[in-house]
Amino acid sequence: TEFNNDDIAINGFFGLYEFKPVEPLTLTGGLRVDDHETFGSETTGRFAAAYNPNANLTLRASWGQGFKAPTLIQLTGGGFTEPNPNLQPETSEAFDAGVDWRSDDGAIQLGVTVFDTKIEDLIRFASTGYFNEPEVETRGVEVTSSLQLTESLSVSAAYAYIDAEDGDGN
Repeated sequence: TEFNNDDIAINGFFGLYEFKPVEPLTLTGGLRVDDHETFGSETTGRFAAAYNPNANLTLRASWGQGFKAPTLIQLTGGGFTEPNPNLQPETSEAFDAGVDWRSDDGAIQLGVTVFDTKIEDLIRFASTGYFNEPEVETRGVEVTSSLQLTESLSVSAAYAYIDAEDGDGN
């Protein structure tokens, strides 16, 4: 199949609603509809919650879905490789959960987040062109910190451990 800029159109609609049933709790929900001329219509959702039991602590979590159609370069090979007529859109599902702590004066902040993402039909590139990786999972933990030393000087650090694995266990 041969594509050009006039062949593909995508329309999208996104709605987000934020709700605070009680002061320390914020709930967020979102829906997105992507209508792709070639790959059809896909609806994805996202939900998140944040809870602040006091001024120093935030507990948070989210879950969401994703959809990404191949770009024109991916569909055409970009002039570097042959087009892959079997290339499919990516879909994903992910969650994360974390806790953030702040000192009373806000000078010290610490955070920890765990996450997990599953992607089906990940679009990848090799020397032969673009292809779909049937299944990929990434999971890990991220630790963040910051210290406000003076009004104009701060130090921050972050560390992430990521374990990524394809459907074959690689």
